Amino acid sequence: MEYAPAPQNKLIAYGNSALLETTRKFIFRRSSIIKAMYGLKSPHMTFCLLNDKMKKRVFILSEEIQMKYEGVCIAVKDINLSRKFYQDLFELEVFQDYGRNVSFGGLSLQQDFDWLLNIPKDSILKEPHNMELYFEEDRFDDFIGKLQQRQDIRYIGDGVKEADWGQRSIRFYDLDGHIIEVGENMKMVVKRFLDSGMSMEEASKRMDVSVSDLEILLDS
Repeated sequence: MEYAPAPQNKLIAYGNSALLETTRKFIFRRSSIIKAMYGLKSPHMTFCLLNDKMKKRVFILSEEIQMKYEGVCIAVKDINLSRKFYQDLFELEVFQDYGRNVSFGGLSLQQDFDWLLNIPKDSILKEPHNMELYFEEDRFDDFIGKLQQRQDIRYIGDGVKEADWGQRSIRFYDLDGHIIEVGENMKMVVKRFLDSGMSMEEASKRMDVSVSDLEILLDS
């Protein structure tokens, strides 16, 4: 496989078309190195993969190389207990399991957080009250029933609250003192109001949202 710089920050790969997918993965894993090798200055590049034999373009990759947010990692005391807590309560599937680090995708749990950051163990605070994990639930009443069956839930405030716009939510701590908020899916809020006998206009006034926005929400 050969690479050559091209106009407009394009990098063209010549070679057997059977290697296109391998080439794509190679390029995007090593984009910073390739940019340095060929003097490409822009943070965004377009990669063209060409079939050398047929002498014509097979397809163009126009993926932008940029920073990507992957999720949040929280400190936990016991990885096994915390993993079970989140799986039982939210039915999360494990994406990666590294022993003292378990990832559900956008949320990761880390035991020995002090080791990870190389900071004193006593600096890892419990119940810092400076962030929360937010979830939304379609079947909000069923979720409240699930919470009520557990003995390890410590609620924040007086339980379920209803906002001015009609959405219900509840806050509580996980096993390590992290705040969790679970809110009713907004689409379900609209349906709940309509099922109660409200018209779209009445629901719009109740939620302080235009009828057109409610229609978009219902169609989503």
